[in-house]
Amino acid sequence: MNEIYFIDTCVLLNILRVPKKYDENKSKEHSKKLIDISYKANATIIMPISVIIETGNFINHIDSDYHKRQCLKKFMDILKNIKEETAPWLIYGYEYFQEDLNKIIDTATELSPYGVGMGDAFILESFNRYIDTLEPYKKYLIEIWSDDEHLQAYSQNI
Repeated sequence: MNEIYFIDTCVLLNILRVPKKYDENKSKEHSKKLIDISYKANATIIMPISVIIETGNFINHIDSDYHKRQCLKKFMDILKNIKEETAPWLIYGYEYFQEDLNKIIDTATELSPYGVGMGDAFILESFNRYIDTLEPYKKYLIEIWSDDEHLQAYSQNI
């Protein structure tokens, strides 16, 4: 079975240990899961473009230059792995057209009362678009790797 994980900003902030944005226990849990996924030949971690933007913004707002440099280096290492197509990382969801933005606006508007922001709406749209690209007759576990239950609920076996 192929395993696909759409990483959410909250998970990446915990892995990177961004001050005021991470929890020690979640950081350890997510870092262990990242290592476990990295050793699987059939696993991919997808970084939606919205997560790159949100994470970069959070890092940019770190008060301490030392912590900012530390987090930024780890983040740039991940982005270099994506650029070099080093397993398990993959970027997805950076080509949006008018009809895609309409879906994102509709999703954000509909789910806003439940705590779903614009970044989450972009993740959901990328997630749904990616599912449409999967080869039929293969088995997939596709998950939104998040601490947010409303995003976890979209995970599925196909």
